[in-house]
Amino acid sequence: MPNITLTTNMKYLRSLSPYYILIIFSVSIIIIPLLLYFSQFPNNLLSRLAFSDDPERWAHFSDFLNVWVSIANLVLLGMLTFLIHRYEVKKEEERDEDEKRKNRPILVFTFNRHSGLWSIKNAGVQVALNIVVDFKNPDGNNWVNAHKIYSLIPGEAKELDHVHRANTLCAIYEDIFENNIVSIGKNHETKVYTNQQDLLVLKDKLKHLFNYRDEDRGWMDI
Repeated sequence: MPNITLTTNMKYLRSLSPYYILIIFSVSIIIIPLLLYFSQFPNNLLSRLAFSDDPERWAHFSDFLNVWVSIANLVLLGMLTFLIHRYEVKKEEERDEDEKRKNRPILVFTFNRHSGLWSIKNAGVQVALNIVVDFKNPDGNNWVNAHKIYSLIPGEAKELDHVHRANTLCAIYEDIFENNIVSIGKNHETKVYTNQQDLLVLKDKLKHLFNYRDEDRGWMDI
């Protein structure tokens, strides 16, 4: 039962807006000193709900309160600056990600029923570099024959004359920023993977393709 209560409380705290937490924290900085200060009055609010009628005490109270209001304002300003900065960083990352999504190569597989051949086409808006294609036969679970294509400009297509009786096709490739992208075609449907978590999984499953692409990169020796 205590574990359930703790978990519920944690979920509730996470659901609170940072701005609400900021307001509660700032108000607490003022209220707690107020309670401590009023507790020192002979006729205090905490015991008899009566205000002091001594002007000198209120003058001291004003000086005392100004210090805590200044601290609360400083904390409020600092936290607001942090939240605004975090928001701007997040928006900038989202803009960068949107720009990358709009300007990346997308390789898709098409089948020509007349020739019986598969083709690969760049349906994106950026050149696809360092392409390696492989396929599986309907009667096998192993990849058959890795083949390098090197590059495809936007709109360009190439017949895969080395691919026969394929039910699964795969292409690994890069954009001009060397970001890895994977396209997998199966049952006449193509799935494009760009998410880093997905790519980590695929790099393990398709390590033979990545190794084949990287083993003799000539530009590394220039």
